[in-house]
Parts: sequence; structure tokens; C-alpha cells
Amino acid sequence: FPSHDRLAYTPRINNMSAQELIDRRLNYAETVVPYDGLVLTAGIDVQKNRFAIVVRAWGRNNNSWLVQWVEIFGDTEDWESPVWTNLTNLMLSDWKHVSGKKMRISGIAIDSGWNTELVYRWVLQMAAVHKHNHVFATKGLDDTKETRYEIFNEPGAIEVTSDSSIRKTLSQTMGVNVYIIGAHKAHAEVLRRFRLQGNHDRFYHCESDYPNYEDGILSCRQSYSESGHGGVFKLMPNKRKEAIDCEKMNLFVSYALQIRNYTTVQWTALENYYQI
Repeated sequence: FPSHDRLAYTPRINNMSAQELIDRRLNYAETVVPYDGLVLTAGIDVQKNRFAIVVRAWGRNNNSWLVQWVEIFGDTEDWESPVWTNLTNLMLSDWKHVSGKKMRISGIAIDSGWNTELVYRWVLQMAAVHKHNHVFATKGLDDTKETRYEIFNEPGAIEVTSDSSIRKTLSQTMGVNVYIIGAHKAHAEVLRRFRLQGNHDRFYHCESDYPNYEDGILSCRQSYSESGHGGVFKLMPNKRKEAIDCEKMNLFVSYALQIRNYTTVQWTALENYYQI
């Protein structure tokens, strides 16, 4: 029986088109948290010359709304670069709820695959200096194929190898927990939520002032093997996938904070504060 890695894949998949995703935009203002959004999370993708960031609001029934999609440009390889301060300021800023109340981001995931040491330093700084204890250094595994890795995995629950072993050693030395994201499952789940109808598990978005959001969400083509075994996500030519990677990290944070397990009492308390 052929191994998974040797299977031939074809683009037999019900891919959503960019126009379909554009047609699903809701009419609300970017950077203002919609009425039903009660908990804020952020996902940060690290590139050599910028941070790509998605901030999301979460509410009842595990529904979620895009609040901001933005990139902050600067030399992320230089700890003294203003880009790190700008990132910190954005993550610690007040966000306006449509009711007029102010909100803060409750949980943040940042990818540690690039500039690993500086990412760890930033996570430690956020905890020690700014007292934000829900900043997660993350690493995505196996984005290109279906695997056993879950969207949320406790630190140390997965045996890491090769270059990931180096990151693990560095994280232990610096005292930072690294959370492994099952990137394939997260990718598939984000796309599923964008496709959904009804009022549960929905990912909503608005017309962002910053461009190319929908293109980024749909930047990878999903294909299945001829036998129907598994699937792969492959980045299409001339596409960028920072937006979908940020959304995967937001999904991870929602799992890490157990937002999907909030009780009726917890949601009612948040509604009484933000919606009244």
C-alpha cells in the first residue's frame, strides 16, 4: 500500500472562491468590536520585515468576528527596532466595543518559527513587564497534510524533531512554553467556519481597510488523493498566506482560553457589562 507521502493528489475539492468570501462580508466598521463580540484574541505571523496581525472577537455559540487585519512593517530581526514597540502597543491598546465600552485583548498567539529568540523574549516581556499572561509562543506542524496533531496541544505533548528540537532547547533555556498547533486541522477548521450557514461556529468578516484579506484566506488550494485519502494544502503561486495563518492562531487561542466552553453564566456576565 503506498505511503501517504507518495500518493498522487488532485484538486478535487469544493474550494470557496474569493468572490464568495467577499459576498459574505458584513457591514460593520473595522477596529470596532461588533455588538455580540465579547472576548478579543489576536494571532501574529512573524516575517523578516513585518508582523501580520488578525484581531478577532468571540461571542456566544462560538461565533467570531474579524476586528482588524493589519501588517506592521519594520526589521523584526532587530530587537531595538520600533516594530517591536509598535506591536506591543497594538496588543495592549484599548479596543472600542460598539456599545462604547473599552476592551482589551484576552489572548495572543505569535508564531515562533521566525526570529525565535526575539519572539520568546517578547513573550517573556509581555508577561513580566505588562502582566499579560496569555501570550502563547506557537509553532505550526504539518500544514501540508492531514495528521494526528490537534489544533491545541499542551506544551511537551508532542515529540519534536530536527530544527524544532533546537527551538525546544532554547525555549527551555529561556523558560518559555511552546505550543504546537496542528496546522492542517486548524486550516481546515477555519475554512469550514467561513463556509458555514446558521448561527454556530461562524467566522464573520467585514470589508477590511487593509487589502488582500480574502485572497490570503484562500491562498492555499486543498487537494485530495485519488483514493480519497487525506488531503493537502498547497500555497498557490504568487499568493501570501499570512491572513490564514493568523486566523489559525486565533482559533488556537480560542481553544487555549476555552472560550467554546464558557458557561451561560459567563456569557451573561460579559453581555451585562458590554451590551448595557
